Amino acid sequence: MEHKVQVLVGLDIDHQVATLDVTGCLTESSVPVLFPLIRRAGAMIDSPRVDVVLNHARHVDQAGLDLLKEFAADPTRSGCGRAISISAPAALPPCPTLQPAPAETVAA
Repeated sequence: MEHKVQVLVGLDIDHQVATLDVTGCLTESSVPVLFPLIRRAGAMIDSPRVDVVLNHARHVDQAGLDLLKEFAADPTRSGCGRAISISAPAALPPCPTLQPAPAETVAA
């Protein structure tokens, strides 16, 4: 399975918040795609805050989430000068390709 990250960027001009709603797969190799998007989204409306929402992601691996948290915590690395909040589900959705196939039921 190819892991592709998909992002919908929302800009709330009234509340000055940029939101990146991530769907698809967030992995250690795909998370760097978010970094320039976070910078650009915040700069588009001069937002003091950028929210990254992972609640709708198809799957999130821990290494990818950790890398995103490191980026968000380091203003020098992020280079965006904005607060970056990350919303992720308590139980990270596992990769569907690593899940066992559902057992087929046989009608009696």
